[in-house]
Amino acid sequence: VWPKTWVVSEAAIPLPPHAKLSPHFLRKLLPYIKDRMKHGVGKLNIKTWKYLCLNKLQISEDLGVFYFEYFLMLRTSSPEKLQACALNYTIDNGAYIKEEETRKIDAYAFMAFLYFQQYNKISFMDRYSSPSNEWPGLSSDSGRGDSITTSRKIVDEKSIVLFFIEHIGELLKILSSHTSSFLTNKAVNGLGFLFEGSINDGDVMNLFNIAKQSKRCGYNREATTFQVSQFSQWMTEVLCVCPYGMQSTSSSGRKISVPVGLGTLNSSSDLSAKSKITVSLDNYQPRSVIFSYICKQTICKNGPLLHMNCIRLHRCVHSFIYLLSPVKSLNLFRCKNLTVVVGAVETLLSVRDCKNIRIIGACGKLSVYKSEICTFYLLTNSSPLLCYGNENLLFAPYNTWYSQMTNHLALAGLTLDVNLWNRPFTPSPKEQIPMYSCMDPHEFSLFVIPFVFNDATFGNCTQENYSSESVLKWLPGDYRQAYESKRSNFNYWRGLSHDFTKEEDRKVIFEHASERFKTWLASEGFKQELESLTACSLLLKD
Repeated sequence: VWPKTWVVSEAAIPLPPHAKLSPHFLRKLLPYIKDRMKHGVGKLNIKTWKYLCLNKLQISEDLGVFYFEYFLMLRTSSPEKLQACALNYTIDNGAYIKEEETRKIDAYAFMAFLYFQQYNKISFMDRYSSPSNEWPGLSSDSGRGDSITTSRKIVDEKSIVLFFIEHIGELLKILSSHTSSFLTNKAVNGLGFLFEGSINDGDVMNLFNIAKQSKRCGYNREATTFQVSQFSQWMTEVLCVCPYGMQSTSSSGRKISVPVGLGTLNSSSDLSAKSKITVSLDNYQPRSVIFSYICKQTICKNGPLLHMNCIRLHRCVHSFIYLLSPVKSLNLFRCKNLTVVVGAVETLLSVRDCKNIRIIGACGKLSVYKSEICTFYLLTNSSPLLCYGNENLLFAPYNTWYSQMTNHLALAGLTLDVNLWNRPFTPSPKEQIPMYSCMDPHEFSLFVIPFVFNDATFGNCTQENYSSESVLKWLPGDYRQAYESKRSNFNYWRGLSHDFTKEEDRKVIFEHASERFKTWLASEGFKQELESLTACSLLLKD
C-alpha cells in the first residue's frame, strides 16, 4: 500500500493548517456531520460545511470554501462534473458571483484530506521551548527555516510515508468517529482517497479491495467493519513509497532523449549534460513525466507522452517549453528564466521556488509558493492560491490559442466561460499578503504558438488557422480594447509608410524600423527565443 503519488503531492497545500483544523477538532466533526446530514451518512454539502466553519470551527467562510472546492477539484474524476462546478459562477455587472453549490462530497475522504494538512504544520512551540532557544522554525544544525524544510518535504515521498506511518492511528480514530473501535466500509473507502496498492505486484487496486483480502487488517465479513487497532498495525506494516511516483521515476524510469537544437548551447555545460526526460512505467495511470535540468533549449511536446499525465519541470533554466496536450497536473520546482506554454491542466498547476518565469496556461487551480518575478497568463476556473514567500507576481488573462485547444479544455474539465485569473486567494494574514498585481492592459499582447502540427490526431497549429479573434472574444473588455487600439495604430503606421512614393524613402524607414526592432528584441530577451526556434526540431512521436 502506498500514498497516491499525484493526490498527496497536490493535497499537501503548502500552508500551516488553521488551528481549528487540528486532530482535536476534526474528531468532533464527523459525528456532527453524520447526525445533521439527511441525504446519507457521511455526505457533506457546501451549505452545511459553511455552517460548521462559522459556528463550530470559527474559521472564515472564504477559507472554508477554499478547502471544500480544493478537495472537490481533486476528488472529481469526470470532466463534465468539473465544468459543472465552474459554471456555478454567474456574471453580474462584470463580476463573478458564486451560486450555492448543491454537490455533496464524501465526508470521510474530506476528513482524511483535512488531516493530511498536518503534514505541513510548523510547530512553533517545539522550537520555542528547545534548549537552544532558537527563533521558531530555525534549526541550529542546518540554519534553514521550517518554510524551507516544508518545501523540501513536499517533494520527498519517503517523508510522506513516514508521516503516515507515525500518524495513521490518529487518522483512523478520526474516521471511526473516535467513539468506536471499528471502521465502516465507507470510512475505509474514504481513506482510499489517499491510498492505493497492489497484491503480489499485481494490478493497482483501491485500498478497500486490498484490505478485504488481507487476514491481518481485522476485517469482519459479517459486520462488514474493520477493527481499528488491527487495521492501524496492518497499515504501518504494508506502507511503502509508490513504485510509480516521481521519486521512483527519477531514479529508475524510462529515459527519453532531449533534442539539442540551440546553436548557442554550450555542450560542456554541467546542466546540459544532466538534461533528461524521464517517464514512469506504462502500466500505471496517470504516468509521471519529469523534465530535468533542461538548459538553453526550446522543446515542444504533445501526444501520448503528456496526455492526462503528471508533469514535473525540475531545475529547468533559460529555456522555452511547449506542452500542448491536456495533462493531469503540472509542477514547476526550482526553475529559473523559463517560459512554459501548457495546453490544459486538469487539476493543479504548482509553482515552487521559481524565479523569473513566464507561464501561459489553462488550469483548474494555480498554486504559487516562494517564487518571485513571475508572469502568469491564465485561464483558470478557480481563484489562484498565493502562499507565503512570493514577490512581484504579475497576472494577465490567457493570451494564446491553437486548433485543438477547445478539445483539450473539455478533456481537462475546464470552461472558457469562467476565468478567475485576477481573483487570487491569499490565506495568509493581511500584513503577509504576497506582492502581486494585474498587468496593465496597454502592456498586454497576444502570443502565437510558432509550430506546425502535421499529425491529424492533434490538428494543425499554423499561422493560417491561428486567429486573434479566437482569443479576443473572451478577453476582458479593457484588454480587448487595448489590443484593438494597438492593432489600429500598427495598421495606421503601415499604411503611412506605404504612402511614400519614393522607394528610397521606404527603404530608409524599413531599415530604421528593423534596427529598432532588433534592439528591442535583444533588450527584452526575445532574441534568444527566436534564435532557438530556428534550430529547434519538433518531435511529435515520443
